[in-house]
Amino acid sequence: MRQGNSILQYVLLNIIQFLGSLFYRKRQEGKNCIDDGILVIRLDEIGDMVMMSSFLRELRRGYPKAHITLVVKPAVYNLVELCPYVDEILTFPKVNGRGAFYVRLFQSLCFSFRHFRKKKYRLALVPRFDADAGYGAGLLAFLSGAARRIGYSEMVLPSKSLSDKGYDGFYTNVLAPDPDKVRHEVERGIDLLHSLDIRTRDTGLDVWTSEQDDVHAISLLGEKGAQLRVALFLGAGSPRREWPVQSFIETAKILLRQVNIEWVILGNGKNEAEKAAAFFQSGASCCNLVNQLTLRETISVMRLCDMYLGGDTGPMHMAAALGKPGVVLSCHPVGGDENYCNSPSRFGPYNSDMRILRPIPFSGCEHGCQRDKPHCITRILIEEVVQAVLHIAGRIKGEGGIG
Repeated sequence: MRQGNSILQYVLLNIIQFLGSLFYRKRQEGKNCIDDGILVIRLDEIGDMVMMSSFLRELRRGYPKAHITLVVKPAVYNLVELCPYVDEILTFPKVNGRGAFYVRLFQSLCFSFRHFRKKKYRLALVPRFDADAGYGAGLLAFLSGAARRIGYSEMVLPSKSLSDKGYDGFYTNVLAPDPDKVRHEVERGIDLLHSLDIRTRDTGLDVWTSEQDDVHAISLLGEKGAQLRVALFLGAGSPRREWPVQSFIETAKILLRQVNIEWVILGNGKNEAEKAAAFFQSGASCCNLVNQLTLRETISVMRLCDMYLGGDTGPMHMAAALGKPGVVLSCHPVGGDENYCNSPSRFGPYNSDMRILRPIPFSGCEHGCQRDKPHCITRILIEEVVQAVLHIAGRIKGEGGIG
């Protein structure tokens, strides 16, 4: 049944591409035609959006007069709402579950009719390097009718060649770098800009908050009373990236004997709330802000913290963008494939001095953790985390940041 569905989906994609080639009126490119409008489509997660901030900044630097439209999923809107590099932000919902492909196809057609029918885009960009089948950015780029549509080829990763079969047809220009060359996702976005002959100056990440966000953060945390204020994230985007909450609790108990720490627990969702409740009941000095903050308010709160502790998460990238030190607990094993999903070489904190702890793999996970539950990450030792936190605490103290 699954194979039959895949064949049907592939046929539908080809029909859409064929009809599009017949009915989209051709838009001739002239000098400076890109200034008519640039469409950037990024439908994936919070961390991916943070990692794309330098892409947006350098795109704006390259085309200062262009009208830039950014399409994101609703959950990310608050994060980019104040981005100074775009003129317009649209939201497109992510669909999961049975029949998601067909629902997404219908939604894409309706969305394009509503938002793209009367607009003239000369350029549509899809910066996502990894598989797009679960998001549909390439389809939206195609339906925009943009004269040039640029994205990464379905052949850049073995997994993408299977999930995104036929997606190259959505683009007029596909980027197909060496699949064995490991590049950070931030750099993949910059590489796309280089394909447009944009000379980039800075790949550093940005996050944007308002004065109201910052004032709210101060009102929540008040004056710092402990030696060290740690932004703590107990959850992650997938179970395999979650270090057990009991391990966090034991870590906090050991650290309490050596450093006066205020834990600021952040995150959203039922899973995070349950973990935060367990940590709170352990008796550690903490401020539980789970499910109480917007993304921008989370950034503002993290700005008031000394360091980050948690897994490979969107907030980890926020902390990196803020220049915060931290300890990252990665599920990607030592010696694993550096081009694999969850690899710090691709998805780790960018241009950051955060300490990344990685486990010794279980059998069968030598290339990367294969389970959909906490597995390899459970092999990260509590003592490793304690020592890493103490090392950063000592460094901060030496710089006059705690005490």
